[in-house]
Amino acid sequence: MVHCSRRGTEAIVGDIAHGFLYEQGGAAQIAGVLLNTIKNNPDGTFCLNELVHKFRGFDIHEPNTVLVMVENTHNMCGGKVLPLDWLERLATICREKGAKVHMDGARVFNAAAHLNLPVSRIVRDVDSVCFCLSKGLACPVGSILLGTKEFIKEAHRLRKALGGGMRQVGFLAAAG
Repeated sequence: MVHCSRRGTEAIVGDIAHGFLYEQGGAAQIAGVLLNTIKNNPDGTFCLNELVHKFRGFDIHEPNTVLVMVENTHNMCGGKVLPLDWLERLATICREKGAKVHMDGARVFNAAAHLNLPVSRIVRDVDSVCFCLSKGLACPVGSILLGTKEFIKEAHRLRKALGGGMRQVGFLAAAG
């Protein structure tokens, strides 16, 4: 909702991405954001040439594409790790088109272990990332959202508006 701050905007997402398949259309239902799919390749990527042609908003009849979402590791592609050069090229395209990149990094620490690189390198080219504390990090529950200071400030406001927040979770957050 932070990246897609106007209702009626659009995010491009892989056709077998978690955010498309398993969240009940929440982007449209709650935020008024259309998810436009692009075919995922077996390695979790998608065709960047096709992506270039997916951007919309040049015609008043279309939504404005403002976000591209990726998943790393890609759950429905067998936990594949996205190639860093592909992420770099994706980010360049998105910057040229004026769109942001969000990484569903639920298992990004698994990607870091696989590549033997710090997570900071894997997420270098994205505007925001979230990861789960319970997936490979031995915490009982929780997720972390990362972005710029302004992004997090707005995300915190939106979370509050949606009724989010568990006040007595300091002992759980400490695990993170």
